[in-house]
Amino acid sequence: MQVCDQDHPGLDRQIVHRSAICSGLRELALLGRGVCWLPEQLVRADLDRGTLVLAGASEWTFEVEVLPYLSSRSSSISCERVCATVSSSCLGVKR
Repeated sequence: MQVCDQDHPGLDRQIVHRSAICSGLRELALLGRGVCWLPEQLVRADLDRGTLVLAGASEWTFEVEVLPYLSSRSSSISCERVCATVSSSCLGVKR
């Protein structure tokens, strides 16, 4: 698996959707209702404040491979731009 750099010239990234399931699980953990696996980016501020702590040893953590997908019918210039950037800088494959 190859990790992509966070910054890509000419690509203006913004979050347009975040899973309500992850946010709900985070809230339950903050209320002391259990243990859950969450993206570190989602809980980074909680970890820094100490309101959440790592619940297990490092062997309980794992990386998740997340891949970009696009509808084959998409004609959006911005989507095409993202795909071109991701393909050339992360995967080494030209679209």
